[in-house]
Order: sequence, then C-alpha cells, then structure tokens
Amino acid sequence: MLAAAERAERLLSICFEYRYWEEAIHLRERIASGDLGQVYAVRTWGGQLHGFPSDPSRHRRTTAGGGVLTHWTIHNLDLALWLLGNPEPLTVSAVCYQRLAHLPDEWSVQSAISGGVLRPRAVAADVEDFAVGLVRLEGGTAVTVETNWLQPPSHRPEGWELLGTRAAASLSPLRLWTDRTGEWVDETPPLGTLAPCDYDMGRLISGFLECVRAGGPAPVSGGEILRTQRLMDALYESAAQGQEVVVRRGR
Repeated sequence: MLAAAERAERLLSICFEYRYWEEAIHLRERIASGDLGQVYAVRTWGGQLHGFPSDPSRHRRTTAGGGVLTHWTIHNLDLALWLLGNPEPLTVSAVCYQRLAHLPDEWSVQSAISGGVLRPRAVAADVEDFAVGLVRLEGGTAVTVETNWLQPPSHRPEGWELLGTRAAASLSPLRLWTDRTGEWVDETPPLGTLAPCDYDMGRLISGFLECVRAGGPAPVSGGEILRTQRLMDALYESAAQGQEVVVRRGR
C-alpha cells in the first residue's frame, strides 16, 4: 500500500487517532522539552469488558490478522512511541492467551464492540483475547503492555504510565508529578484546560484532509506505519517462539 501510494503520488496514513488527544499532545511537548528527564519506563494497558467482537471475520487469523494484540494494542504502542519521539523498537517478548477456550460451551455474552452475541467455540484457538509484552527501545526505555478483550470491571480500562528521571506522568486521564527537590509536586494542568481523551475520529479525519489540501506530509508517515507493523509482527513471533526476538528493520 505504501509503495502504491508513492507511485501514485498520493498521501497514505493510518488511523492512530490517539495522537490527536489534547492531553497526549501536551504530554509529548513536556517530554520533548525535557521536563520528565530521561523516560526509562512506560506501562500501558487497554481492552474492554466483554469486548471480543462477535463479527465472524474477527474469529479467524486468516481474516482478522490477529486478535486483541492486533486490534487494540497497536494503538497503545503507537501512542507510547509517539510520546517519546518515535524511538526504534529493538527487541520484544510477548505471551498470548485465549480465555474464551476455557469457558463453558453454554457461555455467551453480548459483545460490547459489535453488539452481537459471542460464543466461545466460534473463535479459532489462534485468535488471542489476552496478551502481555515487553518492548525494549533504542535509548534504553522499556515499554510493558497488557491487553485484554475480556477485562474484569475497571474504573480505568485503558491507560499509560511513564516514569522519568525528573517526573512521572499518566494519561487517560492526564496527571503529571515532578520530583526535582526530593518532594513530588503535582503539575497537572487545571481541570478543563485540556479536552479529555476520547475515541472521536473527527480530529484525525480533519487533520488528514487538511494535509491533503495543503499537500503536506501524512499525519502518520509511511516509515511509522511500517515500524509499527514490524513491531506487531515481532510480538506475534515472540509469542509463537516463547522467547525474545529482534524487531526487523528496513522495508
């Protein structure tokens, strides 16, 4: 797709709408300015209560491309890398699991994503509903990720937590604490200053259309798209092999 877009001299981007969150933009600017110091660890998680889609095309690896790792975690990892200025992933280690396979045959639930009824035996064994991983980044940052389409009830089903040498921060919602004199100081922007994180696609669509109109670069570059896909491929490779693997580079 990227090669075709280049040949046709057209813009190609991808739907990473989290980058348009005002709170995420603010945090990225604070990281770039050095306010957090060296960010040495990021923890992110996401998923949904009864979130496994009932759409049959999501129940086979051949049509879905993967499970929750592909359809949810990719957003969490993209935002983590984007916040840090897009460092290169070096190695990954991952474990995938399917809880559905261990549920009773008579179990069924209304899917929170697609609204249809989900039944465990309709889903192939190679489509995971849970995954956990560790990503080592260029520069020394470690990113841990957990994703779950069958989450238990939670007041914060998705989030990011960052640890730096000078500060700590979290997203969804945004919080920021600095520690420069041996005492944590809350530097979170006042409530109402920034719009809270949401899943509205409008800002992303408008941003892409503006790039088309202006002839500017795509909001998410081809290099970033490939980097993220190579990262996802490496996570699945690690889960299949049961060991840490190197993330491939290049096109």
